[in-house]
Amino acid sequence: MFNLLKADLLKLKYSKGKRITVISVIILFLIYLLLGDSSFVYSGQLYPLGNSIGFVSNCYRDVNNPLAGEIIRTAMAYTVFIWIVILIFSASFFTKEYSENTIKLSIAYGESRFKLYLSKAIIILVYSFLLYYLFSLSIFAHACISLKFIPPISEILILLKLLTLNFMVMVVFILITLTLIMIFRNTGLVNTIICCFIFSGALTYMAFWENFNEQSFLIKIFLKVNPIYYWATICSYNLNNNIILQTLNYFAISIVVLALVTYLILKKQEIK
Repeated sequence: MFNLLKADLLKLKYSKGKRITVISVIILFLIYLLLGDSSFVYSGQLYPLGNSIGFVSNCYRDVNNPLAGEIIRTAMAYTVFIWIVILIFSASFFTKEYSENTIKLSIAYGESRFKLYLSKAIIILVYSFLLYYLFSLSIFAHACISLKFIPPISEILILLKLLTLNFMVMVVFILITLTLIMIFRNTGLVNTIICCFIFSGALTYMAFWENFNEQSFLIKIFLKVNPIYYWATICSYNLNNNIILQTLNYFAISIVVLALVTYLILKKQEIK
């Protein structure tokens, strides 16, 4: 397993996907610097904090006396784009050996298909973790410096907690992507399915958030299996409705289900 991880890490080091991903994240940071006040998508009232859902950047009730929560909301707003970058990277890195048929060589030497999958998944998750945290923390640091705000340790810990919750959902998102790739073996199709799933979830959540409890069971289920439900709630600094517990449950249940599905797929999978 260790040798597989070393091999995949070496592939990542020299892959075009890694460079494209880094460039994309830098571009997103530049967009943050250029756009200024940007409320991308949200529903509800921006003030006070916790009365909306969505992704809101550089929006302060009093710019001379900003709240830590408003800066945290800004730091997390641009993650509305980063899932697209991670989606494309995950799909391209995971399918590279399948498309080039080099995976046959590993299997011929007796490597387990599950270990091959696990190795790639770990590399993708660790790389995505670094990108996600560095990107969000860079925006937070820039916002604090530009506003001359010195964040207390307690608020930094809150930011790290929210980023961790968001990344737990990102883990599920990545594993869903890898599972669909193993099923359809078509990167373009999987990217399209995932994008439609996320965007439709965002539109549905924005439309029904204020009357969420009155919605049908199917709408609630559709939203609660959709990563955007958790991202849009957490990124807006809205920690109502037991969202932390819901996120932990979503992560735990999804990991178990996806692990089982992945095992069954790999057990019956044929490499063509």
